[in-house]
Amino acid sequence: SKLAMRSVLPFLICISSVSFLVSINLPLGLENVLFYPLRSFVASRMRKLCLPELKLPDARVLPDKDLLSNLLSLTVLSSIDLGNFLFGAGTYIRDLKGKKKRTQAEGKLSELHKYYVENVIKHRENLPIDYKYFGSGDNVRNLQLFLSNNPFFASALTSGNVQNTFNLFSFDPSHAVTEIKEDMSWFMNLTSKLDNDYPRVNMVMNSKMEIISYQVYNMTGKSYIKKSVNDAAGDVLYLLSYYTECIHALIHVFHFINVAAMSTAEKEFPDMTLWTTPYLSNVAIKYEEVGVLLLADNVGVLTGKIWRTSRGAEVKAILRDMLCKWGSCKSANQFIDEFIFRSCTRGSARAAGLLPQFYKHCDLIAPFAKELTESLSEFNPGDFAKANMKLQVALQSCGHDISTVSDVKTWTELMCVTGILHGSTPSLSRHLLTEEMLKRCSKSETYTITDVALAHAVAGTIVGMIEERHVFSSSLSMEALARNVGAASFLDKLATGLLPVFVCRLLNVRTIKLPALRPAARNVLLKYDALSSKLKADYFASLKRDKDFSKDGWILTDHCPDGIDGKQLTLTSYI
Repeated sequence: SKLAMRSVLPFLICISSVSFLVSINLPLGLENVLFYPLRSFVASRMRKLCLPELKLPDARVLPDKDLLSNLLSLTVLSSIDLGNFLFGAGTYIRDLKGKKKRTQAEGKLSELHKYYVENVIKHRENLPIDYKYFGSGDNVRNLQLFLSNNPFFASALTSGNVQNTFNLFSFDPSHAVTEIKEDMSWFMNLTSKLDNDYPRVNMVMNSKMEIISYQVYNMTGKSYIKKSVNDAAGDVLYLLSYYTECIHALIHVFHFINVAAMSTAEKEFPDMTLWTTPYLSNVAIKYEEVGVLLLADNVGVLTGKIWRTSRGAEVKAILRDMLCKWGSCKSANQFIDEFIFRSCTRGSARAAGLLPQFYKHCDLIAPFAKELTESLSEFNPGDFAKANMKLQVALQSCGHDISTVSDVKTWTELMCVTGILHGSTPSLSRHLLTEEMLKRCSKSETYTITDVALAHAVAGTIVGMIEERHVFSSSLSMEALARNVGAASFLDKLATGLLPVFVCRLLNVRTIKLPALRPAARNVLLKYDALSSKLKADYFASLKRDKDFSKDGWILTDHCPDGIDGKQLTLTSYI
């Protein structure tokens, strides 16, 4: 869009230039002449904040060239890789405009889906020939799978009035959802800000997430309307897509302020830097994209441009409240209890068998954070205590009630749980590229510029999965981010000393440089990476034995090994 070209493209060009300059180790005088103006421009962009009354933990944002190099770790070829995909996919997306929904557009969507499968998804050799990468349009089944397995969607559930039931309510006719109630779910709260021409749906589900009953409400006519169960499920899935993308955007804001704070804290304890390096890459550009493309006043994807709302400022206020709730959590378990299951109990959710894989990975977080921080602090307790204090002060400077995180252990737990939550993004983003979702973007019978804009926005968020950048990763050789680690073995070997760093970056290969991390901390990373990897491998093996894997796998593979079906439990990666 023109907005993206005006706002994001200059920023991308700037940070790509900065990354190149810092990689070639210019003489100090020349580096200062060329580097400082670019860094100042980037820092000024970062200070244009996404949410009201949110400050950054460091006035300079990007305090030195090493942090900038990590934060803005974009290589020439990785940027071209993304651009090539968006250009190629854009051909099919643009051709949708003017086509009749359901009929004329079907072929173009199939071509887009094929292009995505062939150009993005890795390790397809492990998937059945008849695998449905974009499902089959069964909204009822998709809703059941998303609510049962994806924490974004499950967080919209509330406790039912009858034992072993759950409510999925997007409206309250008693007050037409125009005012906020204390007991209102985050889902109802956010969808209440959408314009009235979106139908609202209330559903009652049993413990297997099967629909017991449902109502569809016309907000404009203030009356109930009849729809088939599949259409009603499609309507509520579209409302859920808005809700989940709001949370997705907020994760990037949350990660950016936390990583910026950590970048100041780690100066007190340099031994921590090698562990935190993977967290630093790409969070700045994602924060910029969220601010410009998703949450810009009145014209952002979530504040009026695509999902229609005249109350974008209220949406941002809700997201700020949600950010404060996240920042007040003292552990991953508290985050799960007070955010994901804010409106129902974790006990009822576990009894219903919801989110089984999510829980397995989250159960690793508390012992991982405890063992890792103990291994770091034992080496130099004094400096580690200073780092804790610096982190607390930095986060407290972000604004009223934004964060009460006071130590590296809590920081680690919250980054891990939100990272695992973020790992469920690929399936929900892919879902938005299906006919059943795109046709609901506008009221027109043919695809409009708004529908096409949604497809463009989604296409960009499902590209960029980088192997090894997952929660609990023990691989810290992130000098350059490989787009295909497995295919670069020869260049990897060259990179271990024969090629300059900036050449490695241009070629988009990894420098194999094992960091001198303290053995105790390194062992903790190796231990939990192995435990997490085993969970993923065992889960994938069980999925392949499921008779419905070919048609349901595209939603279920989020917790599989890196790259399977293009999925990953991501750190703050590009996507």
